[in-house]
Amino acid sequence: GEETRKYHPWLSMRGWNWVTVHFKGSVLSFDFDSKKSFEIPLNHVSQCNTGKNEVTAEFHRNDDAPVNLMEMRFHMPISESADTDPVEAFQEQVMKQASVISASGDAIAIFREIHCLTPRGRYDIKVFQSFFQLHGKTYDFKIPTSSVLRLFLLPHKDNRQMFFVISLDPPIKQGQTRYHFLVTLFQMDEETNIELPFTEEELKEKYEDKLTKELSGPVYEVLGKIMKVINNRKLT
Repeated sequence: GEETRKYHPWLSMRGWNWVTVHFKGSVLSFDFDSKKSFEIPLNHVSQCNTGKNEVTAEFHRNDDAPVNLMEMRFHMPISESADTDPVEAFQEQVMKQASVISASGDAIAIFREIHCLTPRGRYDIKVFQSFFQLHGKTYDFKIPTSSVLRLFLLPHKDNRQMFFVISLDPPIKQGQTRYHFLVTLFQMDEETNIELPFTEEELKEKYEDKLTKELSGPVYEVLGKIMKVINNRKLT
């Protein structure tokens, strides 16, 4: 400890749970007793969510590393006299520099008010080139295509409905709950017609003619086909 302290007098070696945070450009620094304990490059942050007196920062996965730090949770005491909510202020500062998936350009396809069993609720599913988005009343998830492992179409035992299941790693999170499977449910007789925003040449070049400009049929079938081709994953 003394040796390290001698060479790094600016670092705090105290094992301490409470620190002061400073935002220094694209770096979040955690200091104790005017010395740095550790810091986080904010471009490694993929998402930042808030709870009561709490902020959770999630990090991008590094596929080359054997072990990854996926999230950190910070507790923030609320002061009655504070003009601003420290939790919201902290999240805002993190998100300014975070490397969050953003929707650039138009969605390839949008499916409205999809019945989702896990996580429960009604969500719009928007499919983009490198990710898809689940947009609900309370929660909003952006899931990169690299997180999609497998796709499944499973008939319901009543033979009138169909499950469309997406296997995910890493899972999506809602509060403290993790969902490794995204489960949606469709009526078999519910149909849709979608026109993709591509020319015939683009469809041939990008997707080797696996998609046509116009897709019609049962909603689960159209969604399954688009997800299979865009994510380049098996659909079983």
